Amino acid sequence: MWSTIDDYLAFARMLLADGMFDGTRVLSSDAAAAMRTDRLTAEQKRHPFLGAPFWVGRGFGLNLSVVTDPAASRPLYGPGGAGTFSWPGAYGTWWQADPSAELILLYLIQNLPTLSTESAAAVAGNTSIAKLQTAQPKFVHRTYRALDL
Repeated sequence: MWSTIDDYLAFARMLLADGMFDGTRVLSSDAAAAMRTDRLTAEQKRHPFLGAPFWVGRGFGLNLSVVTDPAASRPLYGPGGAGTFSWPGAYGTWWQADPSAELILLYLIQNLPTLSTESAAAVAGNTSIAKLQTAQPKFVHRTYRALDL
């Protein structure tokens, strides 16, 4: 599957507008709300995801990460009010929509390491992935700061 930045923006705008896009209902309000509502139990959130404390202040709706506790989420993932939803895609394909700020952020970088047998150890210690993980929160913090949010 592949997409463009314009597709991601249209999708995020539609979800931010409760299922409407450019005056046309694309998704029911109930379906949009279901996607943006945390569905994980406390037990499920006790387990790290991809070796990281992903669930701190966050949950997951229907294919979307959802901020449930902005104060807890902010130090790890950057600003975003309660109900902020995003796609925390692997290898840098990330976007976030913050209803309280009426803001959509897109950060799309592709960094897929080769997955050959020889590179298995390199994938586990891929320093470029670690750099991406620190660059994206900086992008979020700096954007919110620049907009005085």
